[in-house]
Amino acid sequence: MISVRKNLEDYPIRQLHLTNWVVLAIFCATAGVFFTPHVVQSVLMGGLLANISFLLLHRDMAGFFAAGMVRPRIVFFVKYYARLAVLALLIYLVVRNIPINVPGFCLGLSTVVASILITTATYAFKLTIVYKEAA
Repeated sequence: MISVRKNLEDYPIRQLHLTNWVVLAIFCATAGVFFTPHVVQSVLMGGLLANISFLLLHRDMAGFFAAGMVRPRIVFFVKYYARLAVLALLIYLVVRNIPINVPGFCLGLSTVVASILITTATYAFKLTIVYKEAA
């Protein structure tokens, strides 16, 4: 049971980071096959914004919890909302100043959500197998 618990703690976040980039590559490749390079560029821009934002959020959360929550929560939330405001500003500037395909851009932004769904399903499937073997 201890080895299962250790695996359960380590597996999902590493898998999620890798899945983010794989899903973005698959979305871009699929868009490249079926659509114009303009759509691929839009998917790539949205995916880069989403993945980088997710990596920064993970870094801040890991630092917050690793410090034993010594830093006040207000610092974390100020950084979180500042990053969210910067992300909103970047999305606004991209949509306003660069000719993009909006559905493609939204698809790129959804890479993290797709990765979370894939990782959760994979993790649940592996848990099911582990507990069926243990029973």
